[in-house]
Amino acid sequence: MNFDEFKEKIKKHKAIIILIAIVISAFIYQILILNMYPYLYGVDGAYYNLQVINILETGEMWAGDNPFSFYYFAFITLIIKLFMPITTPLEVVTTIAIKIGIVIFTSCISVPTYFIIKKYSKNEISALFGAFISTFNPLLFRLLGDFVKNAIGTFFLLLFIYLFILCCENKYEIKKTLTLYFLTYGIFVITALTHIYPTGFAACFVFIYLIYSIIHKLATERKLPLNEFKIIGFLVLTVSFTILVMFLLLPDLFDHFFKIESFIEQLFDITLQTEGAVFKILQKPIGFPSIHPISLLIMMIISVIGLIIIIFDLKNQKKLKPIFQYLAFNLILFLPVYLITPNLSSLPAAHIAPQNIFINALIFLTNFPVTAGLSLLVFEIYKNDPNKFKINRLKGIILAIFLLSMILALLIFLPEFRQWQERFAYMNFIPIALLIGYGIKALKNEKKTRVIAVILIMFFSISFIIQTQYFNYYQSKPIITPIDQRSLVELKLYIGNNASLSGSVVLTNNLGLYYFTALYSDQTSVLVTNPNLNRTIADEYAESYNETIFIVEFKMGPPPDPAFKVIIDYPASQIRILLANDSFNFP
Repeated sequence: MNFDEFKEKIKKHKAIIILIAIVISAFIYQILILNMYPYLYGVDGAYYNLQVINILETGEMWAGDNPFSFYYFAFITLIIKLFMPITTPLEVVTTIAIKIGIVIFTSCISVPTYFIIKKYSKNEISALFGAFISTFNPLLFRLLGDFVKNAIGTFFLLLFIYLFILCCENKYEIKKTLTLYFLTYGIFVITALTHIYPTGFAACFVFIYLIYSIIHKLATERKLPLNEFKIIGFLVLTVSFTILVMFLLLPDLFDHFFKIESFIEQLFDITLQTEGAVFKILQKPIGFPSIHPISLLIMMIISVIGLIIIIFDLKNQKKLKPIFQYLAFNLILFLPVYLITPNLSSLPAAHIAPQNIFINALIFLTNFPVTAGLSLLVFEIYKNDPNKFKINRLKGIILAIFLLSMILALLIFLPEFRQWQERFAYMNFIPIALLIGYGIKALKNEKKTRVIAVILIMFFSISFIIQTQYFNYYQSKPIITPIDQRSLVELKLYIGNNASLSGSVVLTNNLGLYYFTALYSDQTSVLVTNPNLNRTIADEYAESYNETIFIVEFKMGPPPDPAFKVIIDYPASQIRILLANDSFNFP
């Protein structure tokens, strides 16, 4: 191969080379962020260590959960152990392995994102831009910190969406179509075995798309979308049968699927086991998110103005100039987009970042390219080009993703949904990346628009990098420090050196601290978490177990009860360890 041939091959595959560069860059950056501290991040950090260590030692998980991630991490740990000194503690090896295992999937999120956007936009620049935004996004890094299984699950979710698009295209011979069907089914099952939230998102998005597809097909061709019925029917039957069989054989693996029941009960304020639950669901009103009244009023007025323009245009048989139609959709959709683009400062986190006017401005500006992309999508469907009926129906897949994100955004602002807020909000990097990427295709490859496209791509790429780095600097942290670990190890030694303390009960006031206490003081027989520890609760446990009671708590909040004896409290530590009773003599 001569130089000219090599140059031609590079030019031909330039987009794929850039995509690979995005994946490698994301991998390096994510690894660097996750290795700023020697622990796993977030409330569930040590939970993953406990699961993987238990799998390696017993073959079973420490607690019932979706199994894929934990067995995958255990496999990575076995590989990493081959390159580590034999004396390296297992919790250290598992921490390294889990971090690498996370990044292997999350750095590749850009790949399905690229192909989804390219499928619709037919534009490699749009697809590459969306792929970049999907991996350099503070919302994704929030998942990396606190919701690891969710982060991995989003890779499979995006892969499922892409395969679902290929199935709905229905342009292959029967053999390839069946292969696609079974691939889509397999990815959905893996998603279900990874995390409940991406699974629920996939199921709901398919349902919303089916409704859209029926309406669009009837409105444009006076037919039903039989191909969509086939693929969705196939998925419903195969996935339901698979999950039913697995649930009957391995019920402990599906503990987290009962969160669906909890979500529905909180949504409609019902108990599903009681009679009349369905009727109450139909009666329960849905509230509106708590946005500042003035801001809400302004955005509603803007939306109404856009809606009036479109209604006027429909009455006049769509005679308005396309630019005015497109601008009207921008006015209508700004408020819905505002609901799904919360970023750094509007979301709770374990470590709060200080407010910054510059960062808040960048966050707010994110709304505009997302709105532009969504408006372009809706505008193309609105034009109702007879030659594009099929592709416009397929564009409903992206529209369904946005609608589902918007519905969840409306729900999570209700007070009873605070516990669901983070998980749903952080997955919004998916519609944000898809819509921003899709919108760039509107800037045709002409000299003037090319310059505008380059400026916009550079500005928002830098904007997302700045937002992501700002987030990571303040919020990507574990909940404990090395001095905290030292305190927990000392507790383990205290208990281990005194046979009379072998049955001690350890109480913690934080779930994350509960997991780290279990990891580093594993000689305790009973470990409990309760956010409201006091003398009464400690006495109740002492009476129930007739054992010595220790308390491990974060120092924030009121000072400890005077009746408790402080036994470990380093000045630089975030935690202290207390002796809550005198059932036995502490060494």
